[in-house]
Amino acid sequence: MSQNNLKFALNQYIQATGVLVNGSDISDESKVRFVIENAGGGNTVVVKGKISGEGGFSTVLATLSGSVNQVVNVSTYDQIHIECTVYSTTSNGVKVVASSFNDAGGAAIDLIGVPSGTSLDGFSEFSFTSSDSSVSITGDNVLKEIDFTVSPTLGGTYSNPFLIADWNLSAPNYNITISAGTHGKGLEPKVSVYEKSGTDYIEVTLGELRVTNTGTVSLAVNSSPDLRFDGKILIF
Repeated sequence: MSQNNLKFALNQYIQATGVLVNGSDISDESKVRFVIENAGGGNTVVVKGKISGEGGFSTVLATLSGSVNQVVNVSTYDQIHIECTVYSTTSNGVKVVASSFNDAGGAAIDLIGVPSGTSLDGFSEFSFTSSDSSVSITGDNVLKEIDFTVSPTLGGTYSNPFLIADWNLSAPNYNITISAGTHGKGLEPKVSVYEKSGTDYIEVTLGELRVTNTGTVSLAVNSSPDLRFDGKILIF
């Protein structure tokens, strides 16, 4: 049943129920694709697997009904058993074709098809989450692609330049306030403040730099004398 450099291959016409393969070695392969043609809706091909030393083929890996093109996961088994348990054809016989293979590797970019949580090739499932909402995950079931994009405010560091005119008077201070919903860095963010000097920014230490229990960041400087300045704030 071996063809060329395939670990396992099958190309057979059947005209009755019976065993097609009994104990073929697939220990170095991860998947077997089955293509069944000319089968009636009731035709059933059962694929079973076992590991070396196991007494029999007790584990059903797949039940293939009718004409199908389906991948079966065999990655944790050493041998497979294939049997037609119900025979039904739309022609003079049912054609059963199968080939084993491994996932391609070594590419600079790996692609994962179909949206989060959707079955891949009928046997494995990936669920993508972003617990802090810093990554947007968009699935396209037509193109079979997943697009990961980083939010401009939630990914990396939030940067907010400000001018003297941006400070708000709340006597006896001028204030700049940035809510947690704006900076997107949670309830306990780290904050750095910089004063603009020419084309450079110099980090400064403020006497009034607060982070509230809701994650709001608040800067304050004296209003008399007026200590406002142009600068920027980084929140991460």
